[in-house]
Amino acid sequence: MPRVPAYIALFALSLAASRPPCRTRQDARHIAEVETAGRAVAARPIELNGATGGWEVLVHMPGKERGWRVIIDRDNGRVRRLESCPNPRPKEVKEKKR
Repeated sequence: MPRVPAYIALFALSLAASRPPCRTRQDARHIAEVETAGRAVAARPIELNGATGGWEVLVHMPGKERGWRVIIDRDNGRVRRLESCPNPRPKEVKEKKR
């Protein structure tokens, strides 16, 4: 069996470990909630220095005075920046009529 050079094996591993693109607002909110263990309140598209841009997500942290502003790259779904901000108000859950 032929040996695979180390740089090819590392490249294959890096491709397998990368996240899929973050295409929708729901994808961005989910990533932000997982990274911060909070509740995503709002997500809006923003321009980054790349060609496709990214998402800015505001995350409410229940029981804390500060929340998070998360910047997510649209190309690979990775968090580019995580900064503390005043805690945004949580969205109220509307009850469905039966």
